[in-house]
Amino acid sequence: MATLEDFRSEVERLLDRAEGHFVLQENGRLREAIDNRHGDWLAIVGGLPIQGLAAEFVDLLARADRALSLGEVRELEKVIRKRLPYFPPRK
Repeated sequence: MATLEDFRSEVERLLDRAEGHFVLQENGRLREAIDNRHGDWLAIVGGLPIQGLAAEFVDLLARADRALSLGEVRELEKVIRKRLPYFPPRK
């Protein structure tokens, strides 16, 4: 069974990919999609180069939801929020 540290390592790997391959605005959209992962996150990143990575984050966090406590999942979300920029939602 995967542990919090296993998931944290996967999150860090995905964050490294985001920071190394995408421009700041795309990472902002990625953050927005992750924040909306229980809703229509695909509407935020659909058709963009960041879509595949967003899908990986959503899948990873869905697996974490099933394997970890709510508090542990919140820890993963904090790691993500710390490294990805925030842009106000589009109007």
